[in-house]
Amino acid sequence: MTALKSKNLFFWVFIGLTFFSASVWAQAPVVTIDNKKDACRDLIGADGVLDNGSFQVTVTSGIPPFELFIIGPVNYLNIPLTLGVPFQVINLKPGLYNIVVQDGNPFDFVVNPFAINGTTDISVSITAGFPINSTSCAVPNGQIAIDVSGGTSNYSYSWTATNGFTSTSQDISGLIAGDYTVVVSDNGTNCSQTIGPISIIEPPAPSNSILSLTGTTPICSGQSSAFKVDVTGGVGPFTLAITGLGVVNNYISGSDISISPLANTTYTLTNVTDINGCVSVAVSGSTMINVNPVPVAPGVTFTPNYCVGAIIVAPIITTPTGGSTYTWYSDVLLTNPLTTGIAPTNAQLGFSSAVPNSTDIFVAETNSSNCQGPASQITLTVNPNPIAPDVTFTSTYCVGTAITPPIITTPVGGSTYNWYSDISLSTLVATGSSPTNLQLGFSSVSANTKTIYVTETINLTNCTSPSTLVKLIVNAIPSAPAVTFTPNKYCVGGVITPPVITTPNGGSVYTWYNDVLLTNPLTTGTTPTNIQLGFSSAAVNVTTVFVTETFNGCEGSAASITLTVNELSTAEITGSTTICNGQSTNLNFTFTGTGPWNFQYSDGVTTFPGNSVASSASISVSPTAATTYTLISVTDVNCLGSIIGVPVTIAVDAVPLVGLVVTTPFSPICSGGSSDVEVANSELGVSYQLRNNADNSLIGSAWLEQGYVSIANRSFSFNNHV
Repeated sequence: MTALKSKNLFFWVFIGLTFFSASVWAQAPVVTIDNKKDACRDLIGADGVLDNGSFQVTVTSGIPPFELFIIGPVNYLNIPLTLGVPFQVINLKPGLYNIVVQDGNPFDFVVNPFAINGTTDISVSITAGFPINSTSCAVPNGQIAIDVSGGTSNYSYSWTATNGFTSTSQDISGLIAGDYTVVVSDNGTNCSQTIGPISIIEPPAPSNSILSLTGTTPICSGQSSAFKVDVTGGVGPFTLAITGLGVVNNYISGSDISISPLANTTYTLTNVTDINGCVSVAVSGSTMINVNPVPVAPGVTFTPNYCVGAIIVAPIITTPTGGSTYTWYSDVLLTNPLTTGIAPTNAQLGFSSAVPNSTDIFVAETNSSNCQGPASQITLTVNPNPIAPDVTFTSTYCVGTAITPPIITTPVGGSTYNWYSDISLSTLVATGSSPTNLQLGFSSVSANTKTIYVTETINLTNCTSPSTLVKLIVNAIPSAPAVTFTPNKYCVGGVITPPVITTPNGGSVYTWYNDVLLTNPLTTGTTPTNIQLGFSSAAVNVTTVFVTETFNGCEGSAASITLTVNELSTAEITGSTTICNGQSTNLNFTFTGTGPWNFQYSDGVTTFPGNSVASSASISVSPTAATTYTLISVTDVNCLGSIIGVPVTIAVDAVPLVGLVVTTPFSPICSGGSSDVEVANSELGVSYQLRNNADNSLIGSAWLEQGYVSIANRSFSFNNHV
């Protein structure tokens, strides 16, 4: 059955392929054709036939099983396909192909026309002038360039080399020595060419390098020895790597390398590189330099400074080493020995205090390895005795004031002035003729007394004078004085009780100022007067004065005292003068001054309070008869105030007792006409006014009856009424 279906399908494709397409069948399988490679003619040692085209077929949807049919210069029939699995079609000649895929439904197939082109194979050759060999071992700079032609001009490159090098570039550079091979592929065909191996070479490296000793061993620490390195081949100068020494640059083969090790050291040649960066093929040679220790400069116990006539205690070696020899010299070059031993006499050394003098001697130790160390210098100074120095200093200060540090009144050039914190002169705090307060520990941060001592050493002779005592006294600054000033707020015209010092200190001076900078004093004392302080209640004012306490010449911080004189408050009552009986009206109270206000008012019978009013006040009243309301008193937050204005009298009118009765109805009138209206039961002293019911507008003029009579035949005009 399958064979029959395949033959039928091939018949229809072969007879009428042009009448079918993928859109004929609604359920035709979906096919992807990609990875096309055209056929190329192999021009280098092959058959020269165009038969290596290829492409890939993948069924992405449809009803299994699937079969592939390729009709063209090369035919492929009944090739089974798997859904989603690509099938590679190879060995195709150039020409037009029809690719047919049929799925499990005999009537479901798809036809895809596809062309395979033909072209020549690619040609690969080394570019003229290449390869270029590397001229450096350190920084490889070899190069290879190739020329490629033919094919589809869409090439890819794969370089490999015996030294592990790889690249995908056409031309390669920065190459070290090795054999290089490249495979060039034509990405549009299945053709490729391989060229290589191509050799890159480097300059020759040194063949052998040997280290050998040319100096002596052992040596004393600080002395020198030497070795050399003989290099065969390569191009100098060379760079050496030597264990124990490090790197030696710009070395000329066979030249001495001077060394001065401080301890036993082995020097081994590990690497030699020539000027081209090429490493020596062979390196060898090692030498050990033994170093005998050199003694340090010997410690000497000696008091160096003396005054004329003093007994000199001769120097001795502090801690002598057994087996060592100590030699004393009169010169720094150690050419004139005076004596040997650990405890020479003053006579051997030439030490004397008969007259001022300065004598230098030198002592060096030679150990059992016959290595002599550096010398210690011992200086004897015999000086005249100076007098105690004279010091200029103001000794008394207040806390917080700037201290002018002491200075030597007449310093002697070349003298050294030492300042000590103790009478035994054991703790040095400063040197020089003008020490700083910080050096001397002088501070005015708090009250204190500090004593220091200064001596003079003349001409660097190390002969010290008796000390001069310098004393600093820092007195405490009084705190701001406590002041009694009660009250401190008054009303205009009040009697002011002036401030006083609450608890005055005997011996202190109290100064009163009118400015915060304390530049304008007003008076002194513990009980100043208002006139002295400028205090007055004649008008509203705020006056501040400041008072300080001065003790032992130190003025303390100021206390501020503020007098406040406030204005007198006022109050006024206002309100309506007439109301109808049964109505209410407001009494309005207005104030000046500083709220809140407390006030009292009276209706002639009862006194009413008004407390803590923040601003103005409005109080509703409903008198039934004429009543006079009077403000009695007002007090603001500061002062008892005064009443201004006049009392408010409210008249109360009675309500009319008789209502009007219209006895004659209105007659119809025209616009602008008039009509007579008759009313009755009027009341004496009551005015009457006619109004329009529609909009409550007034009609005519009001009239006042003078007696209890009837109103008749009043005439009213009604304009604009119909």
